[in-house]
Amino acid sequence: MGSYYRQATVAFQDIVQFPGVWDPFILSYVDLLESSGEKEEAEKVLKEYAYNTKNPPNPNAHMYLYEFMKRNGAADELLIKELRVLYSMTPSHKLMLKFSRLLDRSDSEDNQKLSLHVLFDLLDFSGWKKNVKAWSCLAKRLKHFFHHDRRAWILESWQPRQSWWPSYHFTSFLAKNDWRECVKLGLKKAMVAGMLQGPGCVYFTCIYRSGRNDKKTALRHMKTFIKKNNCGNIP
Repeated sequence: MGSYYRQATVAFQDIVQFPGVWDPFILSYVDLLESSGEKEEAEKVLKEYAYNTKNPPNPNAHMYLYEFMKRNGAADELLIKELRVLYSMTPSHKLMLKFSRLLDRSDSEDNQKLSLHVLFDLLDFSGWKKNVKAWSCLAKRLKHFFHHDRRAWILESWQPRQSWWPSYHFTSFLAKNDWRECVKLGLKKAMVAGMLQGPGCVYFTCIYRSGRNDKKTALRHMKTFIKKNNCGNIP
């Protein structure tokens, strides 16, 4: 087995020394090193793959490094640093929800504000339009920031989008369709739409009417909150 291990490592080393995208080989190489207890060498390989400027830009390289760091107990600060690079390359990446959560629990106000930007950027992409987790995270974050007087942060993300998000996310057609397909999605989006546009906006009004029987209490509480906490009330 030792002989096979040496042969395999030499083969992988020969492959990855050339610039290129070597994702399948890198994963196998790192798995081989980790299973042999050579974690430091595995991390070195991943960092070289991610940060060697001779290689073409590759979001997967940073995802592999992040996943390695995470399973080996790296501190949040290091995970944030790696995901920040991935965010700059692919703001629609599936790890951006995790990135936002890490930023939000940081002690840094800059990180907390960035957590909101990350969510807005994520929902700019059509692949996330019906993602309940993304809308739930945004609703929770907006509500938290209204409670803690971070209205300026909300406006910073909302103002560049207020001319196109209503027709992109918050039409009456989408409200009816969202409610029919997934009630939770409709409720979370209604909360976001209300906080961004006010309780009279089209999306919230449609959801309120659709759920006035089944979700009467929840919608009434939601309406009470957004009447006091929405971007239209921000000086």
